[in-house]
Amino acid sequence: GVLLTMALGVLTLTLAGLAAVTARQSAALPASPASDDAPSHDNGKPSHHNTLSASQSMVFAPRVAAAGAVRLTQLNTTANGRLSAVRLSPGTEYTSGSVRVLELSGTAKEAGRAYAELVGTEAVGLYEGWIGTLIPPGETGITEALLDWLWRECLRPHAPQWFLDEVEVGMAGAEGEAAPVGLSEAVLRMMTLSNLPADPQNVERMLALEVARHGLPNLIAADGTRRTLTQGEVGTAIRRLGKVRGRGFCDYYAAWGTRTEDGRLLSSRNLDWNKGMGKAKLVTVYTLDNQTAYATFGYIGFVGALAGMSHAGITVSQTNLDNAMVNFDGIAWPVRLRQLLAEASTLEDAETLWSANSNTAAFNFLVGASASQPPAVALEAIGDFTARFHDDDPVEAAATYHCDPSVNMDGTHCTWPGSNATVQVGTPLKDAVWRSNHALHPRVMKTQEALWNDTVFRYDLIHDSIASSPPLSVLGALNITALLGIKGESVESYFRCTPADYAKGSNILSVTYDPSRATAYVAWEDGEDASWAPAACNTYLEFDFVGSKLFPSH
Repeated sequence: GVLLTMALGVLTLTLAGLAAVTARQSAALPASPASDDAPSHDNGKPSHHNTLSASQSMVFAPRVAAAGAVRLTQLNTTANGRLSAVRLSPGTEYTSGSVRVLELSGTAKEAGRAYAELVGTEAVGLYEGWIGTLIPPGETGITEALLDWLWRECLRPHAPQWFLDEVEVGMAGAEGEAAPVGLSEAVLRMMTLSNLPADPQNVERMLALEVARHGLPNLIAADGTRRTLTQGEVGTAIRRLGKVRGRGFCDYYAAWGTRTEDGRLLSSRNLDWNKGMGKAKLVTVYTLDNQTAYATFGYIGFVGALAGMSHAGITVSQTNLDNAMVNFDGIAWPVRLRQLLAEASTLEDAETLWSANSNTAAFNFLVGASASQPPAVALEAIGDFTARFHDDDPVEAAATYHCDPSVNMDGTHCTWPGSNATVQVGTPLKDAVWRSNHALHPRVMKTQEALWNDTVFRYDLIHDSIASSPPLSVLGALNITALLGIKGESVESYFRCTPADYAKGSNILSVTYDPSRATAYVAWEDGEDASWAPAACNTYLEFDFVGSKLFPSH
């Protein structure tokens, strides 16, 4: 079995430190940007209308699991795979089902086949249930045809061959063997959906661009016959997908050198997105031929890297960065992050792999590499450009923002910061990089939607948490990660775990990486509906991938 331990301290922010954060947002934080395309006044973004008063607590205490031993209990095995469940001590369990660990080995085709045997049927069921809640039954076929076409025409030509072997061959039934019907299609549709922008106007703009570029898509029937979709059908599917993608926020940071107690790299990833995948919590460990061993953290049915860490010390993180400069003719970002984990050993390797492919939808990324100096880079990626930021970056330090409400900014109009003053928005630090959901490079800032208070608040909160902390231990780093997970809508909700806040929460996955020690701390969302709780308020599992022999010892 694998020994998992959990010991979490308490992060205390001083009143002065918190006041510095909230003061930069103004005394009463304004609403999010108004959108030309959405009827909602806040464009779906969370709005902070209150700041903490002097009488309120400045302490955020993540949920603590008592230190102790828990085990992996084997559920099933196949020739190139093993599926296990994590057993936790009473009082720290996940109520919506155990975290599962899927170990895959061999060739990419063999790994795909093992995936199909061990979790394939569940993956198809989860996809069908999920898509059924988002798209009316009469529109599912047309919408899926558009997704399949986007994969075939736009994303597939840029995917590594090993990924195609795994998903299109292994998961479809290698060497004539049976596989769950529709598994390959289901995981590729999930991959394609995840690559869409988050805001409806950008989804519709991007899809219309690809139809203009590649022509009207085909619907391929089960018997292989094809028909071209009509303009009306494509328009309906585009509008539907514009509403499906859902909100996405997220954040990340990396700290090292003077910012950590022994100088080693510590980094993070919070995924703040649609709720409802808590039953499918999964760690996938890949020890494939001709690749570095690595692990991804996410859910059954999602075969890209939402978050991950490799045996070589590479870590990957992503946050939303919606803007008009979107494109689908490139590598899907979850496949790209898996490629970095599988093929890179240093930051230089990762940079080379990154530069070899075109960007697709616009996102912020973090790549960490414990063997490199500096060991992390923040990336702001749009359709035709990637801005790279290291610590104490002069471009970030020069970043300012001016709100002119009359200007259309990617379908939105600004309200933050509530005045016509030019404000400083970039505040870099030595030995640290971080991002929430906006850009700081002038070329990228010109293409993004209007800044809203929540993304600026979280950027500042990361800055102040790192700047005011003593050199971070891994538990100190974990506290900052948990602090940033979106637990509700108010400022106060960041600093507490209160069920009354959770209806407006979105933190479904929370990770702190300690890559030089091959260790990661991971928490997931839990529960459903009124019982739902954000990842940052649940049990973080400590995975020691070498000590547990999930990674090879050499």
